[in-house]
Amino acid sequence: MSDILEEARYELEFMLDMVVDPETDSIWGEDYSDMVYHGVKYMKSYKPVDLGLIADKGSLKRIVDPPTYAATFDMIACAAQAARLWEKEDPDFAAECLKQAESSWKAVKRHEKEWTDRSIRDKNFASHLGCNSFDLYDTSIGDYNINDEAYWAACELFATTGDKEYYDQLISFNPDLSLTECVPDLSDVIFMPYPEDGFKAFCETDTYDFGTLSLYLSDKISEDDRKLINVNIGKSADNFVAAAANDVKDNEYANAMDIPYRQVQCGFGLDQYSYPADRWDTYEYGSNSSIVNNAVVMAYAYDATGDVKYREYAGYALDYFFGRNGLGISYVTGYGTYHTNNPSSCFWLNELDSRYPKAPNGVIVGGPTGLSGCPDGVGDDLVKGLGMHLGEIPDQQLYADSVEAWTCNSVTPQWQAAFAWMLSFFENNMGNDEDAPVTTATTTSTATTATAATSETSVIMAGDANCDAQVDMGDAVLIMQALANPNKFGVTGSDEHHITQQGALNADVIGKDGMTNEDAVTIQKYLLKLITSLQIDK
Repeated sequence: MSDILEEARYELEFMLDMVVDPETDSIWGEDYSDMVYHGVKYMKSYKPVDLGLIADKGSLKRIVDPPTYAATFDMIACAAQAARLWEKEDPDFAAECLKQAESSWKAVKRHEKEWTDRSIRDKNFASHLGCNSFDLYDTSIGDYNINDEAYWAACELFATTGDKEYYDQLISFNPDLSLTECVPDLSDVIFMPYPEDGFKAFCETDTYDFGTLSLYLSDKISEDDRKLINVNIGKSADNFVAAAANDVKDNEYANAMDIPYRQVQCGFGLDQYSYPADRWDTYEYGSNSSIVNNAVVMAYAYDATGDVKYREYAGYALDYFFGRNGLGISYVTGYGTYHTNNPSSCFWLNELDSRYPKAPNGVIVGGPTGLSGCPDGVGDDLVKGLGMHLGEIPDQQLYADSVEAWTCNSVTPQWQAAFAWMLSFFENNMGNDEDAPVTTATTTSTATTATAATSETSVIMAGDANCDAQVDMGDAVLIMQALANPNKFGVTGSDEHHITQQGALNADVIGKDGMTNEDAVTIQKYLLKLITSLQIDK
């Protein structure tokens, strides 16, 4: 059995142990038998930084949250899918998973009138102070829309059994078998901290796409449904491609580095019924997770259509994570010359105390977010203490690599899962490609260098890569674009804003090896006043 299935089984067995047993639970057992406890958490938050790092965890009491509809549907979906995955590896375990999934489906269906009423606030509808990776969301809001979890569960049960009951149920939730279509809309204000809002295909509390993608892979659906799902996958992916290519109306949500993402307009701490006093455009919490989730949908679109543009733009998302971004940093621990080292964690605290371990290689962090310095003061003190303020620092620079920078350096299992899936996708789909463009980039032992013959021999303005007679962040961005994607932004690139021969000369502020990422970093240091001049050293 593969290591991944071994780990998945460990988590599945935990979920199965979280099912309410009426013989041992005198509080919830009578009415909520076969439903699922929402989670396990410390009665008081475990904050090792505030507690002096090495805290006596034995003195911290843990409690089990009440059963919830969301947790029950999530377990049903996972167990039903597990029945397919383990059917040949371990038929007995597969049968156990399916039996529990169907029993829990019947149990939660007994409360259908309650969880389909979106105005309800009973203790089982929301997470009721439950705890997962989104402590902030769960303790104050919870998941108030359970229909997407119910749809996902029905899809997985149908994909496993082919039972018409589950098909009828999933169609009642999503008649068009659609996916999330993220369309830029200037009037759409995101009221943080609802995690399902934002420019993302799916997330922890928005699981419609999980269900539809499982149907896409299923042999139980009809040919008509398969064609419809293929079209819907393409529609969803097209919106992400449009965002990545800045192909949106009036270019209102243009972004750098061709990432399948856009800013969201936020009004933090205000409900959806009042006009926000402060609103701003920025990257949301966990922006890297939104980008990788959107890339997953584009990968499915490539599989469904064979159109290489989806694979290309999904690849740009990975380029962004590994360093093609506004800071030139890899958001993956241990990968890249300049990479994150200190994810915000309750365990990987070596930055603050050597008695704790460092994070292992291969962990992706949440990434830049406007929550790091939003105007109402919500955010972490470390990032704001570094002088980062919205409107003054570009979104892709709202980041700090520290275990204390929880807003932008957090980690969650689900973010790692989507990232690992994308890496696997490219490993399986990027063999020898005769149609792949040939780049003009050359690699040395220390840096990637864009080279081109040039007739110009003198620098007009050091650092002015875009030749607009000033040095700003746009120059650093253009350098990194030219290096990462020379066919589009290099000296002979196809984009109308590609770097010119003169711009490449101006960009070489280090004065060795030609234009490199080190030049882009030096320009950023100059803009942040960490160095006083851009002296050409030749």
